[in-house]
Amino acid sequence: MKHIGKTGRDNLGAAISMLALAVVSVALRLVVRILTRQWSPLSDGLLLLSLACMAVFAALLIQYIVAGPGPGTFDLNEFAADADIGGMVWAKAFLKTLYVADLFFMATISFVKLSVLAFLHGLFKISRIYRILNYVTAGLCVAWFLIVLFVNIFQCHPIHMLWDAMGAAEYCIASGRLWLGMELTNLFLDVMILFLPVYVVTRLQLSHTRKIQVTGIFLLGGLVCIASICKLSYLWIPATPQVVRAPETMVWSSVQLGVATLCACLPTYAPLFRVARGKMSTGKSPSPPYPYGSDNTPRNAPAGKSAPYRRVEDPLLSTQQTEITRGDGESYKMDQLGPCHIYVKQSVDVDVV
Repeated sequence: MKHIGKTGRDNLGAAISMLALAVVSVALRLVVRILTRQWSPLSDGLLLLSLACMAVFAALLIQYIVAGPGPGTFDLNEFAADADIGGMVWAKAFLKTLYVADLFFMATISFVKLSVLAFLHGLFKISRIYRILNYVTAGLCVAWFLIVLFVNIFQCHPIHMLWDAMGAAEYCIASGRLWLGMELTNLFLDVMILFLPVYVVTRLQLSHTRKIQVTGIFLLGGLVCIASICKLSYLWIPATPQVVRAPETMVWSSVQLGVATLCACLPTYAPLFRVARGKMSTGKSPSPPYPYGSDNTPRNAPAGKSAPYRRVEDPLLSTQQTEITRGDGESYKMDQLGPCHIYVKQSVDVDVV
């Protein structure tokens, strides 16, 4: 096995770990959505598409690091320093990989955004204002994707000068300015998507505590904004706008995709949290076989308060039946349950107010 440099090892670890995080996040989301019968062909389909694009992005980096020429470095200075032992061949392989990987990065992050917007549209489609804002944001995301895709494909003229001429200024747009503009607009769209549901939640008829809880779940999407800001800190070097710090930038690109996928899945995990909370509650205070006493009076309820349900096998039912005779002489028994009562076959806990 070949020796892999430090920047190669860093990017290899980031690519593998973030792809694993994305796969687990999406798999868990799909299990929850299918079991709860909330599968959405648009939202979940877009997320699956984004996962496929991320897999290609990670595979390109892994292939370059593990099977490409040289030590799999991401440091441009190392290519020049090792020019006499094949550094320029390594540089061409790296720049070709970077060129294609960037296209799949943009596709992945765009599909994640559209998946989130489709999911939120299903939650808040009753709000006309939100629907309009959602459509506008989705349009901006599509426009962003098409523009940055076109600019990145044709950043050099001719295209092969990106690796043949090492992105020389006479043939190519300065990489620093290009990536900076792309990431700033990407961050702007993330912030827009982050605060769209917050606007709606603040107008829902919920308690103040509940609003904070729901808003907090959506604001967890801010993690991807933090990843974008960290990436921005490595993108722009005012003294050399023609280049970027590729090793750190690509590490944060992998982190950005993994975190974005996780954040897109978090709001769909609510049923899991409810089940976990219910199991914890059951473990602390297990439900008795009869939450209501033998006299059918709820425990801890005001005296004389009638239970909203009766068990099917409750012996009291046999003593609370009325015999009714029809006109043809045939008779039958009818239970004396109120119109707001139900039969149950297993004990349940009911909050009595």
